[in-house]
Amino acid sequence: MAALTGTAIGGQFLVYVGGTAIAHSTDATLNVSKDMIPAVSKDTTNQMREKFPGAGEWSVDFAGLYVYAAAYGVSDIMALITPGTVSNIKFSPNTSGNKYFHGNGYFTSLVISAPDQENVTFSGSWEADGDITESSLT
Repeated sequence: MAALTGTAIGGQFLVYVGGTAIAHSTDATLNVSKDMIPAVSKDTTNQMREKFPGAGEWSVDFAGLYVYAAAYGVSDIMALITPGTVSNIKFSPNTSGNKYFHGNGYFTSLVISAPDQENVTFSGSWEADGDITESSLT
C-alpha cells in the first residue's frame, strides 16, 4: 500500500503490542513530555526564569470495546500487567510507508467499565521504559 497523504484521521492509528493490534480499539493517545529544570541562582540578573531540558518520558493511553473472543484484548493485557511483564508497543497508522513510534515498557493500568444497557468498554495506560523510536512502516 502507498503511504497515507493529507490529514491523518484517528481511525488510521492503532496500538500494537508485540506486533498485534489491540482489537476493537476506539481511542489511542501518544503522550510525550520533557521535564524542564530551572537554572536560577542568586547571581541571575534576569527576572525571568531560565530553564534547560531534563529527562523525558512517553506513554500510550488506549480504549476499546470489550469483546469476549478478541484477537488481542483485555485478557492479553491482563496477562502482561499482573506480573509486570515488559512489552514492546507501537503507535502506528495501519498503512505501510508511514512513520510510527515504538519502544519497550509496561502496562500500568487497565479499567473495565460496564454501565447498564451500554457496551462494556476498557481503557488503560502503558508507560515506556527507555527511549521512543520513530521508524517507517514497511
